[in-house]
Amino acid sequence: MNQQHFCDQFHLYDLQPDLLNKLFITFNSSTFFARFLSQNPKYFININWLEVDTLEDITHDITALFSASEINKTNESLPKALRLLRQRIHAKLVFQQQHQYIQFTQIAKIISLTAKEILRQTEQYLRQQITLERKLHQTPDPLAIITMGKLGGNELNFSSDIDLVFIQTNNLPLLRQSGSEYSPMRFYTELGQRLIALLNDVTIDGFVYRIDMRLRPFGDGAPLVTEFESFKHYLIHHARDWERYAYIKADILHPNTHFTNDLKHNIHQFVYRHYHDYRMLNAIRDMKHKIVTEMKSSTLKNNIKLGRGGIREIEFICQCYQLVYGGQNITLQTNQLAAALDALQKADILPAAQTTELYAHYVFLRDVENALQMFDDQQTHQLPDTEFTQKNVASLVGYDSWQTLTHKIESTRANVSSLFDELTRFNTLTSNNTTTIPIANLEKATDITVKINEDNAKQIEIDQFFLKYQSQISEDVLPAIKHLLQLCLHTYPHLIKDILVLLNNLSKRQTYLFLLLEHQARHLDFLELLNKGQRIIEMLTEHPFLLERALIYKAHDDVYLDIDYLRNSLRIYLQAIDIQDIEDFLESLRRFRLEQVFNIIVSESRGHISLMESSDLFSHLATVIIEAVLDGAWREVFQYSDITENLQTLYKQSLGVIAYGKLGGLELSVASDLDLVFVHDRMSTELSPRLFVRAVQKFVHFMQIKTYHGTLYEIDLRLRPEGDNGFIVPSFDSYCHYLKTSAWTWEHQALTRARMIYASDDLTHKFNALRSDVIYQKRDLEQLKKDIIDMRHRMREHLLKVNAQEFDLKQSIGGMVDIEFIAQFFALFYSHKVPFVCYYSDSIRIIQTMESARLIDIETANTLIEHYCYFRDLGFKRYLDKQPSIVPLSSCQHQADEISVIWHRLFF
Repeated sequence: MNQQHFCDQFHLYDLQPDLLNKLFITFNSSTFFARFLSQNPKYFININWLEVDTLEDITHDITALFSASEINKTNESLPKALRLLRQRIHAKLVFQQQHQYIQFTQIAKIISLTAKEILRQTEQYLRQQITLERKLHQTPDPLAIITMGKLGGNELNFSSDIDLVFIQTNNLPLLRQSGSEYSPMRFYTELGQRLIALLNDVTIDGFVYRIDMRLRPFGDGAPLVTEFESFKHYLIHHARDWERYAYIKADILHPNTHFTNDLKHNIHQFVYRHYHDYRMLNAIRDMKHKIVTEMKSSTLKNNIKLGRGGIREIEFICQCYQLVYGGQNITLQTNQLAAALDALQKADILPAAQTTELYAHYVFLRDVENALQMFDDQQTHQLPDTEFTQKNVASLVGYDSWQTLTHKIESTRANVSSLFDELTRFNTLTSNNTTTIPIANLEKATDITVKINEDNAKQIEIDQFFLKYQSQISEDVLPAIKHLLQLCLHTYPHLIKDILVLLNNLSKRQTYLFLLLEHQARHLDFLELLNKGQRIIEMLTEHPFLLERALIYKAHDDVYLDIDYLRNSLRIYLQAIDIQDIEDFLESLRRFRLEQVFNIIVSESRGHISLMESSDLFSHLATVIIEAVLDGAWREVFQYSDITENLQTLYKQSLGVIAYGKLGGLELSVASDLDLVFVHDRMSTELSPRLFVRAVQKFVHFMQIKTYHGTLYEIDLRLRPEGDNGFIVPSFDSYCHYLKTSAWTWEHQALTRARMIYASDDLTHKFNALRSDVIYQKRDLEQLKKDIIDMRHRMREHLLKVNAQEFDLKQSIGGMVDIEFIAQFFALFYSHKVPFVCYYSDSIRIIQTMESARLIDIETANTLIEHYCYFRDLGFKRYLDKQPSIVPLSSCQHQADEISVIWHRLFF
């Protein structure tokens, strides 16, 4: 067909010659474009081909489609209308790419956000339809849709499938108009099924989107829709490393901002660790090996996505670095490749030249990918082998010949493959290997008999144990005990006395001894754990219920990292008791805390979680315990009163708990007490200030009273306004006035590490604003230095008790408190210039922020952070060994000297 016949056939006489010529070229280049306009010739005139669609226009068109009267009358016209809408938008993009009216980023954004808007409005429409059909009393909450892959990152290609995960937001029974109940799982499953059918099914008019649900929890064989709590549990307990990689691209479609943020937070907690995640490198190597192996297939030679030097290699490079470094750099926590590459360059993780080159290659290959799919609206990444298709694809990319295009493709892929090999060479970052002695070899060394060892002293201790307890211990268990003792003598003989004390205690509870029988294969791991420190042995001896956790140890991925999961675990834990029984309530809280503390200690001692992670976990645990104990305190206060339920709610919502110190800075350790300040912001004049005091007094009593399982936490309230002489629960206004007019510099220092952990949203917002206002104050440098130096001297005079050869990890010159004071100095002096400095309340991230803002050099920042972590790690080891935080000076001399140099450089 020549251009004249083209014009005659579609009556295009009124079009401008240049536009007519370009439409003719595209008509002959894309069979999809030709097919669509041949079937719908009105769009030759109705589409403004030269103007790029705005997202507002597209949203308006989609909204108009769903609100059209004929759609509301019958469902038959909706599938056709949706398919026609998508094809119209895509046909315009074919024309605009070929004639360079639009760039790749615009194309990807239009395609992606069109898909998301169609998903949103389809979900809403179908939810209302099913509500009417099932005669429900009211329309249920929306289905949350997690968009994965390129759709999640707004990088969808022209004819891609879309990867989705459906999350059920409400698990409460639905009510029908008849009064009967209707299963929410049934409702949301039907909603998901009908959404997929409406968009995915191929009709005479084609399809809207190919939908892939295989990334949902447990994959193909699992329910189509996952309940929110089950999804969170899956991420923590069952999701694999490759799923962390996949969820980098996740985005969430749901109208409720609070729920969306909650779900996004859970996904981010799963994907990113709060440290440089070198542990992920083994999984990355495995993924790379699979990719390289797959690329050797001859069928992928001409595949620009999966073949050598293809799109996948660029995405892999970027996402690997996001996984490793994203935990400590929130700018890397993005689902868009362009933003991630930019953040990697700005963080000096990848050179600017390489990130620029990678993105340029990515855009070019994505342009080619779109052209391949624009030719016939097929999901293909394979370079064509017929001359007709080659010529047209080249034209759609904007090249005059296929030869010129293939030359560019080959050079680009060669460069990408070279960068892939260079940037994913992680061999220098290998993980530490641990060696263990095979149990089988140990068993050959000697027979398992009561005569275990020739060492007379140890043998006497063992003989005395069996003499005393052998008649009391089941014969079934004896071989396991003997096996454990034999193994101990061959691996950690110094532990034999402690093992016998532990067995002595366990012998009174035969159930626990059977655990040793059931888990003989874990005996060596168990002994390795006991060898980490005397504290672990003591905890097991005093609290034998922890033995199961010691023998069936939860590895890193099974240790919760999310406060909401921990909060839900405690809620479930307390459901097993009568919560009105205060004694049972307090004992259950202590037992729960012991279990979680033991999990964290074991994980950190074995190196499965980092120092920062354990601090987060200890802080989350304390926060959840505080919430539960406060609820119990209020229950006690309200129990014998005539206060209405509405007023009870107002009392709870009017109280705020501000965490200072280690808890405020998310740096809590296993042995830390809690520095808390309580305030009230009365929501009604009917609320009595005295009742807040009673609740807090009850709270402190519940936390500190010693029961069978010990105390919860020691509580320190001395940081409140006026200290011990001040009100236990001041009003927020008086607290605010004190900080702004009467507080000492050291109290402003303390505020840099403070955060609200229990309050209404309104009170939290007020506190955050107050904290910022106080810290942002412009301060006289010399006076600030003097105040900080004076306070540091007073602390040493009062707290430092060491000789010349000893070093107090906290209080000695160059110790942890010096580093904390340096961070607080940074926050107080620089926040008025760079407000983000005081955004975080922990010392490490304050220092990192200072370095990111170029206010200190990276060498100083690294020295402060590394030595701070060294001191804290050493303190943890001393705790495990039941030793004070005072060590030989020689073990910390180098670190203390370097910190002292920084201190003197800053303050003198």
